[in-house]
Amino acid sequence: MNTSNRLFLLCFPAVLTCLALLPSCGSSAAKWDIPTAKITGSKTAGVRSLVLLSGAESKDKRNFPISYQWSLVDQPIGSSAVLTGLTGSTTSFFADKGGSYNVQLVVTNSNGLASAPDSFVVDVVGSGSNHPPVAVIKVIPGTIFAYLDGTQSYDLDNNPLTFLWSTGDMAGCEVAGPIQAMAELWFVRSGVTCVVSLTVYDGLDWDTSFVQAAGL
Repeated sequence: MNTSNRLFLLCFPAVLTCLALLPSCGSSAAKWDIPTAKITGSKTAGVRSLVLLSGAESKDKRNFPISYQWSLVDQPIGSSAVLTGLTGSTTSFFADKGGSYNVQLVVTNSNGLASAPDSFVVDVVGSGSNHPPVAVIKVIPGTIFAYLDGTQSYDLDNNPLTFLWSTGDMAGCEVAGPIQAMAELWFVRSGVTCVVSLTVYDGLDWDTSFVQAAGL
C-alpha cells in the first residue's frame, strides 16, 4: 500500500467525524447570529396620555442591519388603542382606558433571522395609583325603545361605580333611568338614530363610551 492510500485510511475517520459535526456547528452558529429585541420606556402612564416606546436598544451580535415589527397583543376591554409606527425603531399609542397594555417587538436582521419577541406591559392609571374605570355599553335593540346595558363596565380596583347615561341634546331620543347601570332609550319619533354616552365614575376617575342606536 502506497503512502497516499495509508494517509487516506488514517484521515478518513476524522473526516467522517467532522462531517457528522457540521449540522450541529451550523445550528450553533445560527443561534449565535439571532438578534435580540429589547423595548424600553415607562411601565406606567396616565389615562388619556400618549405612551412612547423605543426598540433602539435591540441589537444584532454581528451588527447586521435590523428591521422592526411591533404589535399590541393585549389591551383593556373597550380600548380602541392602536400602535403607530409599526416598523420603526419607536412606536406609540394613546392610552384611552385604564388597565394593562401588552406590546411586543420582534426584530429581524438582514440575513432573515428573527429574534424572540420582547414583551413590555404598560400599566395605565388615573389619580395616583388608581385605575380609572372602563365604561362598556351593550345595546339590546327594540322597536320603540332599546335597553342600554352598562353592567359590563368595570373597575380594576373594585371601586363601586356610579353611572350616567346621556343623549346630549338630540331631538327624538330620551333616556329613562339615566343613573342606573341599565336604562331604556326611547325613540320619540320613528327613523331617528341616537348617539348615547355612558360615563362611569369610581370616586376618583371617570371614563366615557359612546354608541349609536336606532329603532327596529
